[in-house]
Amino acid sequence: MSPNEQTALEGVAGRALLVDEVAALGPLVQSRNDVAIAELLSVGRVAVQSRTITARGIRAALPIPTAVPFLALLREAAAAADVPQWMGDVLTAVGVPADDHPAYLDTFACAYAWLQQEGGIDLGAATTRAMLDLIAESDRAKFGTTVETLKALAEHPDPIPFDRVSAALNKAQGLMTL
Repeated sequence: MSPNEQTALEGVAGRALLVDEVAALGPLVQSRNDVAIAELLSVGRVAVQSRTITARGIRAALPIPTAVPFLALLREAAAAADVPQWMGDVLTAVGVPADDHPAYLDTFACAYAWLQQEGGIDLGAATTRAMLDLIAESDRAKFGTTVETLKALAEHPDPIPFDRVSAALNKAQGLMTL
């Protein structure tokens, strides 16, 4: 694979190619198996979409022994007058200034209240996903899988269409000048 072809495929993928990918893609580019190239570049690609969920939805998506501590954590945050120790520790660890900790507590408190309403919370929203990551960071063993499961509800496969690969390689190989 030429440097131009690699650059073209990196543009299609939206990221640098890994060494193993370059090795696997070389023969595919040489034979111009654009469908197989698109499939290889699509491995693990997901797009996040809006997906609202309520407390009822969380209880449906998670096993009871997993849903209960998750919802309890949010309920306790909603009732807290001060930033709980676990939250302060996590926020400090990720570099959030102490002066901003109360704003995070308020956001967690809102999440619990919103989960009780028909509209729920949007698992695809960047803020929601960031808050979920903080929960996972607080106790990976307890909340890591819970957070992964909830975040996955807002994700769907995002394969790269083979025609994008074809166009990029045609241009890189001088077969198309548009």
